[in-house]
Amino acid sequence: MRSTLDIVAAIGLAMGGAFGLAGTFVESAPLRETLWTIDGVALVVATALL
Repeated sequence: MRSTLDIVAAIGLAMGGAFGLAGTFVESAPLRETLWTIDGVALVVATALL
């Protein structure tokens, strides 16, 4: 059985990948910055939990 922290870490990694990819294709600089900020936070939290 997976622990809750493993599930949260997996969700964080998925969010980081999705928001990072979305930020790559966005034309608007402020929106890109927001998406990449969410991406970075999600990846750092997921890595810390792992």
